[in-house]
Amino acid sequence: MRTGFILAGIGAALIIILAIQFWPDNEEAAEVQPALESETSLSAASPLDEVAAEEEPSSQREQVAAVEVSPEPVLPPLRESDDWVRDAVAQWPLPQQWLARDELIERLSVVLQNAAQGRLPRRQLSFLTPSEGFPVLKDDEVIFLDPAGYTRYTPYLDLLEKIPPARAAQLLTQMEPLLMVAFALLGERTPLQNVLREIAGEIEALPEIDAPVILVQPNVMYLYADPELESRSEFDKQLLRMGPDNVRRLKAYVADFMASFSAQTR
Repeated sequence: MRTGFILAGIGAALIIILAIQFWPDNEEAAEVQPALESETSLSAASPLDEVAAEEEPSSQREQVAAVEVSPEPVLPPLRESDDWVRDAVAQWPLPQQWLARDELIERLSVVLQNAAQGRLPRRQLSFLTPSEGFPVLKDDEVIFLDPAGYTRYTPYLDLLEKIPPARAAQLLTQMEPLLMVAFALLGERTPLQNVLREIAGEIEALPEIDAPVILVQPNVMYLYADPELESRSEFDKQLLRMGPDNVRRLKAYVADFMASFSAQTR
């Protein structure tokens, strides 16, 4: 069974990381409908001019400072958004090969929609598959998930935690108009915040399994022996293979991210 989908689980929190390599190079980008493309040429919000201090009596004027509001970025059309994304994430230590792909926001939209529906975008996230194989332990006829395999995912959590959740939430908020266009191209029109809440809710509900995990292998694939675990979505089952410590780290990051995102969208 393929692994390495931990970052997909974060969904929104990892939009920057996941906006890099979601489709193979030979996959053609979806055709943007003219009406939708024209919408993306507008700013996410009209830039705000500097707000000057209101007139005050001369005795108080020196105490009143003009308030300068940082303007919202003017978004490019979806088809021309890759450089904008790369510039926005340039301050984070992301691998260069992740930044070399095209159609970043379109690919991100596929990951978010799949994650919200409990599915795994296997092709889009194949680049996150750990290089090591899936390790198991055997005690006579009983197969256990080898806890040593949890460390395969630790570098992804290390990288994630270097991205300030508040800044990631800000960038996703700025990107929302383009993501909604990309969602529409997939036939999806669910508001972004609903998609993110669905993903975050799934992550928050993940069990933190500190006890040994028993597997079965009825054929080639390993399955969870516990029917409750095996009945979970593909999304959940892959995230559980990170191990309890990484699951806890993931939950903490997503909680911080969602708190920041909710505060910015009120």
